[in-house]
Amino acid sequence: MLVAAATVVYICNVLSVQVPLISDRGDVAAAGLVLGFVACIVDDWTIKHTALVRTLSVLSVSALGIGIAAMAAESEILLAVFVGMLVMLWVLSTMAHAGVIPTRSQSDRLRGPGSLPRVHP
Repeated sequence: MLVAAATVVYICNVLSVQVPLISDRGDVAAAGLVLGFVACIVDDWTIKHTALVRTLSVLSVSALGIGIAAMAAESEILLAVFVGMLVMLWVLSTMAHAGVIPTRSQSDRLRGPGSLPRVHP
């Protein structure tokens, strides 16, 4: 819901629809940063897939940097990339919570009984 709210604020800005407290692209980026931060706090990190957690962490830090840059520069392109990253974070975490992206133990089972075990460094 929070990422959807940030996306709606962005779409309203693109369509020049007035939103209370939002006057320019910098405000849209600030709203996205706040709503994305709250969504991150509300979402419990229950994802057990190590590679996915690393991917989400890198994507989150990148989104933070691009969001701050979009807020400072009020750039339409940076704002679009930032909102796209928020949506991508939401999609990946929702897929992981729904079980569409298997956990490490499930992905090992999917490789089949005849496969060699993975060597972890």
